[in-house]
Amino acid sequence: GRAAYGEKSHEYVSLVRFLMDSCTRGARNALERKKHEECKSILSFVFSLLPKFVAFEDSWALLHNVKACYYRTRGRLPIALRELQNAAKYVHGGASLATLSINMCAVLSQMGRHKRALQHARTAVVVLKNSVEDSSSSSSLTRCTVQENLGLAYFNCGVEFEYCKQPDQAMKMYDRAIEKVESLLLRVSKEEFVGTVDTRSLKSLVRKF
Repeated sequence: GRAAYGEKSHEYVSLVRFLMDSCTRGARNALERKKHEECKSILSFVFSLLPKFVAFEDSWALLHNVKACYYRTRGRLPIALRELQNAAKYVHGGASLATLSINMCAVLSQMGRHKRALQHARTAVVVLKNSVEDSSSSSSLTRCTVQENLGLAYFNCGVEFEYCKQPDQAMKMYDRAIEKVESLLLRVSKEEFVGTVDTRSLKSLVRKF
């Protein structure tokens, strides 16, 4: 890599990008399978060995999000929050901001900081509503992913409104979350979506109601 081609060469930069993307997928997969030590090992490799190219800000933001999720599953919420704050340094809007806001909401809520959690949940809603409009000409998978996350963001708003003792607002958010999920389940049933949408996460969201 670097020795053969030079640190700024296209070949070396492409190799780093490939490693980052592969490690991100591996860490997320390990976390989903509750293989926490495997996830930790992958993340340690990435953060200790790979250079932080400015051009890869989106990838570093995602990796910090995954690292935050790892620490959240281990009950180490202050460290998880710190990792999300690190992720925020690389986030400038769009899908990355939505992901960050959803994760911020989850961590802050667990820490009992519900007003701040609500702020992040509402940010996620705004960002994802804009993404719905922007994704009108995108692939079916992209549109479904955005709508699914929007349903989750509405649900998070409902939860935090409840904690903030605003039941009327909470019910409005829950109603909107249900609308999104029901709409998605109908679309997923169509043949064009078979095999492209993670129906497990949709059904999991439905069970919350």
